[in-house]
Amino acid sequence: MSLSDNYLPQIPSEKAVAAAAVALRKIQTFSAKPGGICHLALLSTDGTRQPMDVPELAFRLLEEVLSEMACGNSARVVSLPAQLTLREAAVLLKIPKTHFLRMLEDGVIPATDSDRGSKIKLTDLVAYELKRRQMSREALEELAAQAQKLKMGRE
Repeated sequence: MSLSDNYLPQIPSEKAVAAAAVALRKIQTFSAKPGGICHLALLSTDGTRQPMDVPELAFRLLEEVLSEMACGNSARVVSLPAQLTLREAAVLLKIPKTHFLRMLEDGVIPATDSDRGSKIKLTDLVAYELKRRQMSREALEELAAQAQKLKMGRE
């Protein structure tokens, strides 16, 4: 396979879709603590068993890939660097770069300056997004409580 072939989506065959669906059902029966280790074993065609420890995050990624394949979709795992450029961070948050710059200026998200421009730690970006989602959930719950109190939506 040439380098350019690696960038083409790999469409799963009908056989692969069926196998992914079976594997997904099996993998969903396992539980692992977030941040923990999953103990797996691979079985080769000659019967050789190879035990291994896999981080829970990798186990969940495998589950996501199998889920997509079971639906007949192509799947790809994309890596993210520990330090993001302004553009990468804005794209990840799905906001315009100008809005992201304003957030940096206001100190909403910390950034470090380097000789190649500002960098944003992925951990800081994830922490911001988790906090934003939590605040959104709380606001929605408050609105729902107010609507119930005022008996809105019932006629």
